[in-house]
Amino acid sequence: LSAFIAVINQCNIFVSNATGPLHIAAALGKKTLSFYPNIKGCLPKRWSPYGSGHIILTTNENTPPKLKKQCGDEHMARITPAAAFEAFLKQLK
Repeated sequence: LSAFIAVINQCNIFVSNATGPLHIAAALGKKTLSFYPNIKGCLPKRWSPYGSGHIILTTNENTPPKLKKQCGDEHMARITPAAAFEAFLKQLK
């Protein structure tokens, strides 16, 4: 774990889905770009990293959250590579 934390600490921007390593990066003061599905229990409102310097992309903020069993495999594919790259470039500035 300490080696993994050391690797995260070398990042300028940490890109991840909503997992523990994302929160390690936030605790280290790193800029982050993270991905969250529009699923109850997984919403960024509850699980986003603390502090500033974080960009969060979600699958659809304009619809009510779904239950996990209502989402197919394509659910996270709604976050396009173009949107992710644009957010990454924003973090570089």
